[in-house]
Amino acid sequence: MIYRIVSLLCLCIPLLAKAVPVSNLYSAQVLMGANQGEADLLQNAFTKAATQVLARVSGKEVEIKGELAPRIAQQASKWVAEHAVQALPGLYDIDGVSQPAKQVKVDFYPQLVNQFLYAQGLPVWGGNRPSILVWVISEQNGVRAVASANQSTSALNALASHAQMMGLPIYAPLYDDTDQRNLSGSELWGMFEDSIALASKRYQTDMVLAVKVDQLTQDVSANAELFIPDMEPVVWQLTAENEAAVLESLIGAVAAELSERYASTRSDITGDVVMRVTNINDASALRLVSSYLSSIDVVRKVRLATLDGQTVEWVLTLDGDQQKLLNSIRLRSILVAQTVSALDPDANRVLAYKYNRGN
Repeated sequence: MIYRIVSLLCLCIPLLAKAVPVSNLYSAQVLMGANQGEADLLQNAFTKAATQVLARVSGKEVEIKGELAPRIAQQASKWVAEHAVQALPGLYDIDGVSQPAKQVKVDFYPQLVNQFLYAQGLPVWGGNRPSILVWVISEQNGVRAVASANQSTSALNALASHAQMMGLPIYAPLYDDTDQRNLSGSELWGMFEDSIALASKRYQTDMVLAVKVDQLTQDVSANAELFIPDMEPVVWQLTAENEAAVLESLIGAVAAELSERYASTRSDITGDVVMRVTNINDASALRLVSSYLSSIDVVRKVRLATLDGQTVEWVLTLDGDQQKLLNSIRLRSILVAQTVSALDPDANRVLAYKYNRGN
C-alpha cells in the first residue's frame, strides 16, 4: 500500500504505485491581485498560467521562466481556450503585499501550447508519468526529522506543492516500524543506497528520490539522489536563500531529468523502429496494443506491418530516440520485453515484446 501526497497537508489516499496518469496538464489556477484593471488582470493571469502550463508540459522550468518569458507574455492570450474569474473574500499575501484577490482559472489549447514548445526546440511530455517515492529528512538547530505520509514537515510540503505544479506524481512513505527497521534517520541522512532501496521496495514506485535538507548559517542546502532502475543515481547539490526556494529548484531539476527520459521532441528527422509483439490472439488485443503504442509520447505514427497468427509487427515513427520509447514502455506492464536470439535473422531488425493480457 502506498500513499500519494495530494495537498499541502499531505492528505493521502491508497493506490497502486506504478506510472500515474496526470490530468489537467493544460490548465492552471492563479491568484491575482484585484487592484488592477480587468484587461491588465487577465493579461497577467494568462501569462502566469501559461508559464505554469509550459513548465509542466515540457519539464523545462528554467528555460520557460528565463529566456522565453518575454515571448510567453506576448503570446499567452492567443492560446486560451476558456477562462473564469472568481473574486475571493478577505485579503491575500501576493508578492509580499496584503490585498484583495481574484482567482483565475485558465484552460489552454493543447495543440497551440505544443506547437510553441516544439518551435522553441523544447520537448512535450504527456500525462503518463513515473511515480516517485520521496524520502525527506531535514535538520534544523541540530534536530533531524524524517517526513512521512502521517507526519509531514515544511520540507515535504514544499516539495509536494511544486511537484503538483510540475505534474510529478510524488508519494510519501509511511515511515512506520517496518520502514524504520530498514532505514534509520542516520542512514537516510548518510544516503545509504542499500538501506534506501530496502525500505523503498514495499512501495513499488517507478523510482525513488531521497532528499536531505540542511539549514546553514544563512542559506538552506538540499542534497538529493534520484534512483532509477538500472541506472546510476542522479545527484544534485543545491543551495538557496530559503527552504521553499531550494526545494522548488530541486523539483525543477527532477522534472527536467525525467523529461529527457520520456518526452517527445519534434524535428524534421524522424526514425522508424519495428516492434514485434506476441500473444495477440484476438481483435480486442490488437486494438488495445495498437492504441497503447499510439499513446506513447515519443511515437508520432503507428503502422501495422504484418499479422502472422498471434504475432504482430508494427512500424513506429518516433519523435525522439529509441531509448525514450523503451523507457516509456517500462512504465507500464502492458508489454513485456522478450530476448531475441542472436541467431535469429531478425535480431537486429525488431524490438520484441509479449502482450501481457493481465493488464
